[in-house]
Amino acid sequence: MSKALTLKFHNTYAELPESFYSSTVPEQVANPSLVKMNPSLSADLGFSPDDYSDDYLAEVFSGNKLLEGSEPLAQAYAGHQFGGLSPQLGDGRACLLGEVKTSTGQFIDLQLKGSGRTAFSRRGDGKATLYSVLREYLISEAMHALGIPTTRSLAVVADFFGTIRRSRCFARQLRLNHSIGNRVVCNFMGYCPQYIGKISCCSALLIWLDKRFRHC
Repeated sequence: MSKALTLKFHNTYAELPESFYSSTVPEQVANPSLVKMNPSLSADLGFSPDDYSDDYLAEVFSGNKLLEGSEPLAQAYAGHQFGGLSPQLGDGRACLLGEVKTSTGQFIDLQLKGSGRTAFSRRGDGKATLYSVLREYLISEAMHALGIPTTRSLAVVADFFGTIRRSRCFARQLRLNHSIGNRVVCNFMGYCPQYIGKISCCSALLIWLDKRFRHC
């Protein structure tokens, strides 16, 4: 039996006013398979993938098994769409698990992408395709190697028995494998969440600024 992965989570975003997020739970994945782990990033977070079974890591990084101390939530934000301000937007297919301290003392956000519907999904299914998650993994690691600050990918999990529909040119429907990516970055700030603070109250904006820049 694989031992349990332990990460020390800090959940400062969950301490913000409720207008900044919506608590959520990742949707269960029927047949998660581990496609790729990032060993160097894993080492920065204080663990080695070799110490755990692939099946266990697939359960953890698909969102099926939540790590102790995590408080999953979908971030709310606001911004301009189609020429006007949209005061209520949010992560429609991403789930922030919390902040984790790296070996260098930096705090980074750990997020699941493609983990299912949230309160902000509207008509979307909240899922991601395998090719888009792998593309993000490759491009983000290439940018990191070039010294360009960016998000990084910790793991890629796919359900090879589950498919999702996506439209392409000429309204053609494609059936593609569902996948979940695990992203990390100093701060997932979305599109102008400061608008929410302005819309609700200035004190909420000050709380958000204090929480989000405290660890960077």
